[in-house]
Amino acid sequence: MLNGDNGNVGSDACCGYRMGSAPGKEEAVSDLVVREALGPVDWEAGGRIYNWRNYVGPKVRALWDDLNPELRIAIALDAFELASREELE
Repeated sequence: MLNGDNGNVGSDACCGYRMGSAPGKEEAVSDLVVREALGPVDWEAGGRIYNWRNYVGPKVRALWDDLNPELRIAIALDAFELASREELE
């Protein structure tokens, strides 16, 4: 849930995610993804492998700035999960 009435996302749960809720390295990476999703996203950053941005389609990217923080976080974490399943040859 959004923290308070001001619309800022804090350490409170947001769309089922609480900053620092995942264990170990996954926690740090998930928190980074959330922070990236809430700011201006450079869709070209991060390379081709294990990059959550690669799993966000062009239609969602076009709407990104208009999405509320909860939707951004949900989409980014789903995309992160897909990216983390990549198998390299």
